[in-house]
Amino acid sequence: MSNDTSKEKNEETSFEDLMPDPPNPLRGGSAVWCGVAFEELAEAIKFIDLQISVCTPEQQEVWGEFKQQVIKFFHNMKLAGYDKSEIRAELARREAI
Repeated sequence: MSNDTSKEKNEETSFEDLMPDPPNPLRGGSAVWCGVAFEELAEAIKFIDLQISVCTPEQQEVWGEFKQQVIKFFHNMKLAGYDKSEIRAELARREAI
């Protein structure tokens, strides 16, 4: 069971490391409300992580997939706000598939 705990801690660390930077009020309204939404989503994920071990292995796997999708979403939103050329390239790659 200690292996599962360390795995969850690693995933949590990765998740928090990829969170967008705190909102900068000077950037405008969308950055502020996105920042608030990201913080609330991060708290909800932490809450579920506390009890995910009581779920079935399949539910835990689906949960892990969801968290990876959220990390990708956070990353892409950060790119869209700060590195428009990179997010345009990412979106173009998706359209090509």
